[in-house]
Amino acid sequence: MWMDIKKYKDYEKLNECQSLIIEDLKNWLSTHKIEEHAKLVYTKPVNEVKIDYNKSQAWLTPTGITFIDPEETVDETEDAPNPSFNPENYKHVDNWRFVPGYVEGKWNTDFLVKSIKILKELQGLLQCNINFLTPFGKITPHLDVGSWNKMATHYNKPDLDGYLIVSTIHSGMTDPKTKTVGMRVGIGDSYMNWQPDDYIERRYPLVGELVCFDGRRGVHDMWNNTSEWRITAVFDIDINSFNK
Repeated sequence: MWMDIKKYKDYEKLNECQSLIIEDLKNWLSTHKIEEHAKLVYTKPVNEVKIDYNKSQAWLTPTGITFIDPEETVDETEDAPNPSFNPENYKHVDNWRFVPGYVEGKWNTDFLVKSIKILKELQGLLQCNINFLTPFGKITPHLDVGSWNKMATHYNKPDLDGYLIVSTIHSGMTDPKTKTVGMRVGIGDSYMNWQPDDYIERRYPLVGELVCFDGRRGVHDMWNNTSEWRITAVFDIDINSFNK
């Protein structure tokens, strides 16, 4: 499900804008603390629940844990992006934070200062978030269905479709050969069959690199095995802004 980033019609413009986003990040970090000002993507329930992983499938959502009967199918419209089938995944629920950049037509001018002029010119930009992955953290396997459903509602376009572009703006990895920071995208859209053989390709982007993939149909995850935060600018782009 990896896509050719250069097929994005404003690839050159976005590529040039990365240095400005990195400057914006440095300025924001000089006055903000990630743990205090970046929101958790997923939250644990107020009362800890003992999970029987042999009987239930626990899905971590922004409102806590939703239990799904193993014999039931998951409705694609349900906002449940992060599956947790075992305690290892559940342990990483607080590893992923974000700061909204451009959501539901509103720009975060506190963060995006030098880059905002160019970002406003990008073709097909539907949404932008700044993602933070903790040192030695993981973003567990998930689909972006819930996020795309919300955008479809906001733009009043039920058939809205597109791809995800990720710009690495800070990383503890300087040599991709170490493979300490990376991501992978599956060939299928099933949570139930998330196995190593499903991975098309692992990628290890450095600061200033852009990658593109289909986050709605390819289950994906990320890891950061360094002592520094992995920070990315994530852009949801309308499919009509890509060349075929």
